[in-house]
Amino acid sequence: MSSDADVLTTVKLETPTMKYDPRHRASSEGSLMRLVHWGPLIALYIIFHISLSGLYCILMWWPPFTVGGAIHLAVYLFWLYLVLYNMISGSLKGPGFVPLGWKPDNPEDYKNLQYCRICEGYKAPRSHHCRKCNRCVMKMDHHCPWINTCCGHYNHASFIQFLFIAPVGCFHAAVVLIASVYRAVYRPYYLYFGDGTEPLVELDVLGFLVCMFGIGLAIGVIIAVGMLFVVQASNSLL
Repeated sequence: MSSDADVLTTVKLETPTMKYDPRHRASSEGSLMRLVHWGPLIALYIIFHISLSGLYCILMWWPPFTVGGAIHLAVYLFWLYLVLYNMISGSLKGPGFVPLGWKPDNPEDYKNLQYCRICEGYKAPRSHHCRKCNRCVMKMDHHCPWINTCCGHYNHASFIQFLFIAPVGCFHAAVVLIASVYRAVYRPYYLYFGDGTEPLVELDVLGFLVCMFGIGLAIGVIIAVGMLFVVQASNSLL
């Protein structure tokens, strides 16, 4: 009798690493249109609002005309790159779907597997049927609205990296924004009592509101996404 690992390996072998089978890969890999959904659009808005408001303040306080300023800006933009790469990659890769009508080679394994009436095939070990995707997902963890697909066999690593990088980048942005708002509020003090070498941050009413909202979003991401990362990391270690 085949083990669970054997059955999962059979799925991969039957579908050339699940890469070229149009029955599952066409619906697993998504186009950029997968991002045109309320979840990814909200996530992208939050990412760009925090990043651009922080970038605006960085260019005033730490302009990249010095080595330190250039390194700081590069690190800040690197967080943005990693967050976008892992989010978009996780969405476009897809979780990997069990082929429609799939069944193991060994008929004796049928009794060890559940049958999905919707996909008209057997479920590979650790796969579950997602009502949102309307397919059986390999190693399904959950359906994530923020990437508009499930987290599963192929994209779980990208999702975990996204959960780790997002709070790190938001912590950096939150420090920049909080310090910049403080500088902007006390700008008159630095003008009158400073020696002229202090970097000045100037924010009008709209800029102040945008930065304050960015601080709130950054702190929210640190708490919410950070807690989700801890949960996901704990489940992965179990």
